[in-house]
Amino acid sequence: MSLVADIEKNAAKARFHTPGHSGRAEGGKYDVTELSYSDNLLHPQGAIAALEKKIASVYKAEACFISTQGATTSLWEAIFANKDKGEYLLVGNIHSSVYNAMRAFSLPAYHVDKFNAEDIPEGVKSVIVTSPDYFGNCLPLKEICNAAHKKGIKVICDAAHGSHFVFSERFPVSAAEYADFTVLSLHKTLPVTTGGSVLLVRDKEDVSSCSLARKILHGTSPSYITLCSIEKAYSAPEKYSALYEEVFRSIENFTHGIKAPFSVAASDDKTRLVLTSPFSGEAVANALEKAGFIAEMSAGNKVVFIITPNNHRELNDLSEAVNALESDALAENEADISYYKENKRPTLLTFGGEWEEVPLAEAEGRRLYVEVGLYPPGVPLAYSHDVLTKDAIELLSSRPKNRFGLNGNNVYVVKE
Repeated sequence: MSLVADIEKNAAKARFHTPGHSGRAEGGKYDVTELSYSDNLLHPQGAIAALEKKIASVYKAEACFISTQGATTSLWEAIFANKDKGEYLLVGNIHSSVYNAMRAFSLPAYHVDKFNAEDIPEGVKSVIVTSPDYFGNCLPLKEICNAAHKKGIKVICDAAHGSHFVFSERFPVSAAEYADFTVLSLHKTLPVTTGGSVLLVRDKEDVSSCSLARKILHGTSPSYITLCSIEKAYSAPEKYSALYEEVFRSIENFTHGIKAPFSVAASDDKTRLVLTSPFSGEAVANALEKAGFIAEMSAGNKVVFIITPNNHRELNDLSEAVNALESDALAENEADISYYKENKRPTLLTFGGEWEEVPLAEAEGRRLYVEVGLYPPGVPLAYSHDVLTKDAIELLSSRPKNRFGLNGNNVYVVKE
């Protein structure tokens, strides 16, 4: 049973159904809708159901729920499935989409920098963590989940950047081994088109609530192009082990081939190549882009590259480009910048109220209605109802192209 095969078998037939390009748009062959042969993502019984079962088996999960709307929707599904059980504790660098879910569902939530089982507020029944982070570093998930489970608390892990961990023993253990709900953004590291993600569920008791959550939250026009790319990506999962061995060799060659003052930072995920230097990461990234190499992101003195079986052969050329950079033309790195606000103890977050827009330059001292920060990494520099500081305004003003939570040059604040 194959979604791709069923679509290809019917591709030559006259199409009198949505979408309106009738198969004539570029790449539109696989862009169909829910038909007699193409199954239904919100009520899968055929090829999509088989695909979800296969992916669940790859990650040793009880169930898998595909989304073609990205990890944001998958996270919202996990949060919605637990919304009637109690309060939430958000730990560390949490993506902005999680805060939006708390606001949209009117959920009580705390934030804290580090997980400490002895410090969890009494009403908390769900913990949300991010692992791995943007730099390829992982939390001690086994210890966190064991401690949470002893207190009857479920763990939701935003493992958006860890879809590939299951394909080699040289990667960290997949979050799905421990977390009750694991969200993987497939398109970030696997050959999947943008929007492909999954919610993996560990316990049978949670499957029904997640199924309902997807029916409520996922759009009724899923992308079949994305669905087909997911099926192709998992057509032969056993192939990835050998492919990633080639990737590791290319990374090792790169690491040994670049010259000082550049180096590769240590990370749990070796395919998250983090280039460091005494220079501004933004300046290095811009120089490399002019040379033909586009990085995932830059922060501080770091430039992040995501290495996959599809691009690792470019690393030799990237190494030469790095070594050819002229130090005199690169700006030195400034002092380390904090990209999100820390909370040493669990801090209750506040959502809601009436809002208005004001210019960012005039917002010092105003309370925020929504979180603001920089993307990537997409974690808040200030939370909802925090007082916006001069330092935060200056940082947001200095990076107008990659900030979130604003409307142009205006910021949403609580109406006075």
